Amino acid sequence: MNQLKASKPTNPRGAWATGGTARSRRGFASDLQSDGRGITAVELVIVLAIVAILGIAAYPMLSNVRQVLLVKGAAEQAAGAIRLARQFAITEGTNFCVEFRTSPSTQYQIRQADTTPACNGTVVNGYAWTDMADSGNGTVTTTAPAVAFDPIGNRILPSGTSNTTFNVDTVPASCLSVVTVTIYGGVRVAGC
Repeated sequence: MNQLKASKPTNPRGAWATGGTARSRRGFASDLQSDGRGITAVELVIVLAIVAILGIAAYPMLSNVRQVLLVKGAAEQAAGAIRLARQFAITEGTNFCVEFRTSPSTQYQIRQADTTPACNGTVVNGYAWTDMADSGNGTVTTTAPAVAFDPIGNRILPSGTSNTTFNVDTVPASCLSVVTVTIYGGVRVAGC
């Protein structure tokens, strides 16, 4: 009678559910080792070494990609701030400006501009010296002047009929982006 119990499958669903004959777990593991279907520690170390070498080789390229994306993001953020100042000027029916500074970090603020035009009016609530993308560690820099718009959306500061351009880049320089503001308030970003 004991022999009959030992020959019964241990899986309640029967030997068919396992895809073969029913065996104990220890017997199945020893079959894997004897079939050579496992991996050795040496093979695992070799694979990990190859992955590490590929990671070290790819790091400089990935580091440069981060710098490029950082500059593009900061340039788009500066263009967005200029567009927002223009939108405030149109909707409020008065002059608005955006000004930039690079110390202590690269920041911008949006404020009302007087009729001279000078960027010296009241700061728009929520837009007082806002950090640009990742400028907290001083990597983003810009040469942007103060840009002001009249109530119909035309650029009035800097004065003149030519386009106003300024640069956005990282320190050290990696990917120069140029932001252009037209006399009629159009804003374009040309990246690297």
